[in-house]
Amino acid sequence: MAATSPTAGAGSPKKAGMPRRQAAVVPLDYSFMGLTSLSEMQQHDPVSGTKKSLAAAGLTTRSGDGLASPTGVDVATAAGTSPTKKRQTSVSLRVNNNKIFSLDDMQGALCAVFDYPEKLQWLDLSGNALESIPPDAFSAYPELFTLHLHGNLLSKYSDIDALAKWLPRLHSISLHGNPLEEKKHYRNYVIASFPHLKQLNFSSVTIGDRDQAETWTKIYKNARNGGKRRDDDL
Repeated sequence: MAATSPTAGAGSPKKAGMPRRQAAVVPLDYSFMGLTSLSEMQQHDPVSGTKKSLAAAGLTTRSGDGLASPTGVDVATAAGTSPTKKRQTSVSLRVNNNKIFSLDDMQGALCAVFDYPEKLQWLDLSGNALESIPPDAFSAYPELFTLHLHGNLLSKYSDIDALAKWLPRLHSISLHGNPLEEKKHYRNYVIASFPHLKQLNFSSVTIGDRDQAETWTKIYKNARNGGKRRDDDL
């Protein structure tokens, strides 16, 4: 397993800049459970938070019947609960400090534990053994606001590309403790890839950082995309 790094304070949904209403909902917490895949979440109860109930399975896409609000965040308990008594479903997930090595099962796994996985806003995958990000792994989560990936085994810029393609709203990302961090222009590459990024590795992205990344993009990243440079050259 890759080395881990503490995320106290900055690693909390309440302090990640999320809308207060969503940040106040307790995240599903599957940290430190020895999981080797995300699919294993379905077999366990989270340390905190409430996962999708079996009674609600297959009903979460319905609307207009008291099970879904227009926002897709508040749902009535699927069985035996008055539609007037609604609960807020979590939009945050901790799966840090496990032994997860692949995200190939991510979409199915999140559908199994979240009422509305497409509403996911905060995700902690730090301290696992991820070596790569599948190209479409994050395609279903356009509202993701904060993503922690530090302490894994990511080493290629293509992993950043796989994230940037699907996460237009990403506000904060942590990547320290990955081999990727050793690349000379890694910080510029990451900042340039996410136009709305405000935090990288729990440090603010300044106007100067943004200007530098944009200048670098014109010279280096565009050259890479044109096939003139290899991924390892940057």
